[in-house]
Amino acid sequence: MLTSLSMANAQFKIDLKPLDSLTSNGLDAISFLFTANKGAEFKELHKTASGGELSRLMLCLKALLAERTALPTIIF
Repeated sequence: MLTSLSMANAQFKIDLKPLDSLTSNGLDAISFLFTANKGAEFKELHKTASGGELSRLMLCLKALLAERTALPTIIF
C-alpha cells in the first residue's frame, strides 16, 4: 500500500519486548518503527516520520483495518 502512495522504500515494523514486571501498560513494551529510505535503519516512528509520511501511513493502516472489520466508510 505504501508503494502506491509514492513511498516505494518505506517499511513499518512493530517491536514488542517483554518486561520483567507488570506495569500500568501491561507486560510488554511496544515500539512502532519506521524507515522511508532503502537501506536506512529503523527508528521510532514519532521521531523519524514527517507529517506527510505519517498521514500516508495512517491512511494505509486505516484502510487495512477497514478491510478486516468490513467498515463501509473511513473518516479522517
